[in-house]
Amino acid sequence: MGFKIGLHTNGAFPSVLRRIVGLLDWVALDVKAPLSGEKYSALSGHNSSLGFVIQSLQILLESNIEYEIHTTYDPSILNNSEIEKLSLELHQLGVSSHKLQQMRSPSFL
Repeated sequence: MGFKIGLHTNGAFPSVLRRIVGLLDWVALDVKAPLSGEKYSALSGHNSSLGFVIQSLQILLESNIEYEIHTTYDPSILNNSEIEKLSLELHQLGVSSHKLQQMRSPSFL
């Protein structure tokens, strides 16, 4: 039917991404914190998540598909210098599309 296929992922399963990347037209990868440092595991709740995210990022960078790296951050957890560090790290890896957005608290809380 000509529909394009997109995927939003946290990058936790790079082996699956590697298998399906050729079927996709676009991927959004969630990157939570700088790729160097201790905060990634704390924010994701899993000690090995950073390694998985880096592998998924490398798969995207080696592929020919469109992608965006997304970072939704809480300024009480990630400060400006950490956000700048992440942006620089991604740029140095060759990332061409990094979208930042500050989290918003739900109005009902």
